[in-house]
Amino acid sequence: MLSVVLPVVIFSACQLTTLPPNAVAVSSSTLVEEGRSGCDGEKGERIDINTASPGELQRLPGIGPAKAGRIIHARQRRPFRKVSDILRVKGIGRKTLKKLAPLIVVRR
Repeated sequence: MLSVVLPVVIFSACQLTTLPPNAVAVSSSTLVEEGRSGCDGEKGERIDINTASPGELQRLPGIGPAKAGRIIHARQRRPFRKVSDILRVKGIGRKTLKKLAPLIVVRR
């Protein structure tokens, strides 16, 4: 019997990762490889909410096409001056801000 092992590609808001064949799937949303899970606090490039494309915004947790559109509309009307300004976007509250804050930035 011939068996082929292919790497698994995982996309998260933190990074694009190719896991080695010895990675173990714990559930559909959690992968563990020798005690590692998620981003482990790795510093990825933050997304500038004043310049990000709809696709870039949709990589953020909890941001789909509708919220990405509302973020773009809000910044066109008045650019964000600080990360917490994203709270003025309908559908983004304190809980979402807490998830997004480490992943976004406002550059001037």
